[in-house]
Amino acid sequence: MWVKDPDGHLLAFVEPSRVPAARVVRATAVPVPVSRRVLHAGLTIRDPEAADRFYKDVLGFFEIWRGGRADTVTSWINMKVPNGTDYLEYMLVSGPVSRQQRGVLHHVALLVPDIQAALETVTNRTAPAARPKLASPQVGRNNRWQLNLYDPDGTRVELMEPFTMR
Repeated sequence: MWVKDPDGHLLAFVEPSRVPAARVVRATAVPVPVSRRVLHAGLTIRDPEAADRFYKDVLGFFEIWRGGRADTVTSWINMKVPNGTDYLEYMLVSGPVSRQQRGVLHHVALLVPDIQAALETVTNRTAPAARPKLASPQVGRNNRWQLNLYDPDGTRVELMEPFTMR
């Protein structure tokens, strides 16, 4: 089923297959993935009240955290799915968003158990000439280690540890 949220984002609701997956035999040349789980996705939201009427009232999401770059500003709101651990991150915007801004704001966050190990894996898989462009891990406002990566078009993928900083 497909539906648009109040900001016009197209969402797909997919039921997992009931057919057991075939056993996959890994070739030795296939690298181990950096992550096996999506933690959250970020979407630009212009009107959080309208988004709440859709995500909270219709779909049953609930707020688990909000924050911003400064304590006095709310830039994002995390909305957890019912009966799960995944969440949607409202990336609050007030006006038009450029393609470059959208590439940063619309993002997917992948869960990694160890940000330093993830950085090492990503670094080893990055061409030597491009390695200086890799960001360094940082502790986010939510007190978790994270690492932002960008594809050639400027689209962000965030790697994040599951727990607050040790």
